[in-house]
Amino acid sequence: MNRSWCLPIVSDLAWHRMVSRRAGQNARLWLSALVDFIYPPLCLLCDEALVAGEQSVCRKCWTVLPSLYPAEQQAGELNPEFCFDFSIAAFDYQDSMQTLIHAVKYRGYRRLIPPLADELAQAAGDALRLWKANALVAVPLHPARRRERGYNQAELLAERIGVRLSLPVYSLLRRTRYTAPQAQRSRLERRENVAGAFSTKRAAVLAGKRLVLIDDVLTTGNTVDACARVLLESGASAVAVLTLARAR
Repeated sequence: MNRSWCLPIVSDLAWHRMVSRRAGQNARLWLSALVDFIYPPLCLLCDEALVAGEQSVCRKCWTVLPSLYPAEQQAGELNPEFCFDFSIAAFDYQDSMQTLIHAVKYRGYRRLIPPLADELAQAAGDALRLWKANALVAVPLHPARRRERGYNQAELLAERIGVRLSLPVYSLLRRTRYTAPQAQRSRLERRENVAGAFSTKRAAVLAGKRLVLIDDVLTTGNTVDACARVLLESGASAVAVLTLARAR
């Protein structure tokens, strides 16, 4: 049977679907703009209305985030038994940073990641160049938690920082078992919770590399230490740690 007569119909259907999809996207954009006009978006931290150019946080609140500069002072302050060389964080994990990081992790505020990552890249750039970092590696989420969240915030941070510092991002770690959240656990419980929870892939890429682990928050350091040990055991020559915030 000659089905060539079907082609114009199929083509027309595809065209109408494309037009409908674009119309739907445009309608959502117009609706979003209308909602913003009637109900101006508010700053996540002070509830004041945002002005043009501000994204989720107003300029005033952004300028008073609890910075930890200069970053070099953070080296060597953690448990000396940890196997990574040093850690750098851009911010202290106080109320305002807790709010922003929770918004990223649990409320879908992915648009906060680029400006926060830029702050971390600025804080760590000189130290990583002196340390001769070769690549960035994000702390992985378990696949179940990634599906639940829709993304891994550590990966998004790593991708942005990699662009800013001209460093490649390697996908070298996987989480081999589901772990309960670390919050509200003691230091010992946190260490036991992540013990044996990570493994490497593409181990040949690791050989002799100086790698930088990326995560959102450093509290006791047990999660990044578990990741660092796996990377070193698989051939990396050294590991450092970058996080947006650090609990003290």
